[in-house]
Amino acid sequence: GEPHRWLFSESPTRVIVTCSAEKLDALLDLAERYRIEGRRIGTVGGDSLDLGNFSLPLDNVIAAYESGLATKLTAGV
Repeated sequence: GEPHRWLFSESPTRVIVTCSAEKLDALLDLAERYRIEGRRIGTVGGDSLDLGNFSLPLDNVIAAYESGLATKLTAGV
């Protein structure tokens, strides 16, 4: 699939979990033990949201998230 779908999909029962690199294998083993699909989709840190096909400055992503709903609700008013 496309990485941005993992982050922004509104499918039910989907979560994003972060952990230290040292604990990744243990986390994936735990998911497998409980028959939960798990996969590494990226790395947390830095100053951009890099989805492979494109990258966005993290400041822009945060601003869009924090103002997106208000912007849509007041558009055309």
